Amino acid sequence: MSLIFISGRNASAADFGFEHGTAVVVLRSPKAIYAAVDSKEIDQTYRDGKLSLDEKVVCKVRKVGPYYSIVAGIMRGTNGFDALQEAFNAYTPGDDLEKLGSAISQSVPVSLAPLLETMLETDPAMFVKNYAAQAALHLTLIGNEQNVPKVVVVEFQAVKKAEGPISDFALNSVRRK
Repeated sequence: MSLIFISGRNASAADFGFEHGTAVVVLRSPKAIYAAVDSKEIDQTYRDGKLSLDEKVVCKVRKVGPYYSIVAGIMRGTNGFDALQEAFNAYTPGDDLEKLGSAISQSVPVSLAPLLETMLETDPAMFVKNYAAQAALHLTLIGNEQNVPKVVVVEFQAVKKAEGPISDFALNSVRRK
């Protein structure tokens, strides 16, 4: 389990944005995996502290070595964070899904945590409502290993530290099989 600490500060007027999506459904049987993901992406952009929203249709699935990565939650940010690219970059040829999930657990927080921190600084109410103590990102990894369907979900949560103000959070990663 990796933890990266985020401490809130006063909102900056800097321009930034992030894109997010909503739903992934995965069904696994002993012989197959069925996955579905919505294609709607919401782009939240802050310019001089003012919020604008836009919707677009995007692909939320990417091939990663012999596997596939599916994203729900925060997909991209103007700080360079890109969840599907992070999954792609974390793969080393020969890795199984468990190793890939572990690598993603370590690499994603490096760029996701600063994005969450900017979100918290700029719009604390939105952050608390949508991301505090909830999953900010799910990366679902699917594929076959030795002809057996496998699924690993790596979830990133912004959780309140035991002590400190509401603006102090840690980014926690959880892997599920």
